[in-house]
Amino acid sequence: MQQLPDLRIIAQTGNHAYHIDLAAAEELGIIVAKAAGGFSRSAGELAIGLMLAVMRQIPSADREVKNGRWPTPMTHVLRGKTLGIVGLGHVGRHVAKIATAFE
Repeated sequence: MQQLPDLRIIAQTGNHAYHIDLAAAEELGIIVAKAAGGFSRSAGELAIGLMLAVMRQIPSADREVKNGRWPTPMTHVLRGKTLGIVGLGHVGRHVAKIATAFE
């Protein structure tokens, strides 16, 4: 965690915080959050959606259109990229499954 100076939150699902040094996180001011329940599919879909939004610059393009301009940004694609998934729990497995569609 010391090697990630901008880290502000560790968010995870389930009840398995045993692999996180909670004392160190607290000392560094890092929030450790957990979302229990059956939201792993929606969390995985949201992760993919956020990846697409960033790669395709959707928020800024949306803002431009609403301001009367029609931008033509040169955007990247997810296809063929390497995706790092930390943990293959419920959410990670779902992200991996969806990501296969992007090769």
